[in-house]
Amino acid sequence: MDTRWIGHPFFHMEEVDSTNEEAKRYASQGVESGALIVAEKQTAGKGRRGRSWSNTPGECLQMSLLLRPSLTPNETAGLTLVAALAVCRAVESVLPSLRPQIKWPNDVIVGTKKICGILVELLLDAGQNIVVIGIGVNVNNMCFPGELREKATSLRLETGRPVERELLMERIWQDFETLYERYQLTNNMRGLKPDYEQRLVNIGRPVCVRYAAESLEGIAEGIDTEGRLLLRGNDGIQRRIDAGEVSVRGIYGYV
Repeated sequence: MDTRWIGHPFFHMEEVDSTNEEAKRYASQGVESGALIVAEKQTAGKGRRGRSWSNTPGECLQMSLLLRPSLTPNETAGLTLVAALAVCRAVESVLPSLRPQIKWPNDVIVGTKKICGILVELLLDAGQNIVVIGIGVNVNNMCFPGELREKATSLRLETGRPVERELLMERIWQDFETLYERYQLTNNMRGLKPDYEQRLVNIGRPVCVRYAAESLEGIAEGIDTEGRLLLRGNDGIQRRIDAGEVSVRGIYGYV
């Protein structure tokens, strides 16, 4: 890949339980920051809140980046937004006809359906932060099972033609390198906030934030510099949301 430090070293495998789990194993062996793990098939892939993630070999991009950043746990949380922005920019570059957007904090969608999921995990190893950024992109999928048909799409379905996975992978990590270095200037989303909000599908739309046993409805007004969602509740009070499930009216079947 034509990248400066991501993908050096690069690990490619036909099958693995989870690229995130494989990245953790490499981290425990002392592999350096910037290592990239890519798999054709995951047997135990996972998404947010422990949801499963499966695929047919050769259709998706499934990859995890190993980082050893000088960031606090709170600062690390913003990297999930950085990754989503990198995917959007890469898709826009490779497929100019598409206009991907972000459903806060890190689901990348085209139209009303999801093309990409991102899972960022933070570990502590001998006092050092280790971050694993897992990205799964539906690239050349032609169909989805069961209820996923209503929620997921692929770049091939949206464009009507096959998409070169290697090129998209390279662009994603080129963009991530650039965005990550901008993020490190302030260790928050201050410098990236305009770019992120430009692609944020939630802005100005009704959202419902669901916690364990509660829900809050209002209008999304963007993000703050820490990457939290700004929600103007129906009571007129603006709140900063840093956890919970977000549903947007018209997206993922929320009506």
